[in-house]
Amino acid sequence: LGVVENVEIFYSNIDVVIIPRTPDKVTGISVKSLEALEFGKYVIGDIETIKPFSSCSHAMAFVAYDQIADIILSLN
Repeated sequence: LGVVENVEIFYSNIDVVIIPRTPDKVTGISVKSLEALEFGKYVIGDIETIKPFSSCSHAMAFVAYDQIADIILSLN
């Protein structure tokens, strides 16, 4: 997406944020995850990405990428 000029408008138009992570790019807490949760959006990521947010009902972890669609469908 590139630079988002207005995060409020951006988050008002989405329901879910998927945080991808590759094994060679292991970082700390994702700012994007914190921001999405602040706006009340669901955050989907792998177990390591979601671990800091494990007590949050809007944070959901997947084990394999093919589980993402099932997680999204379960939100409705």
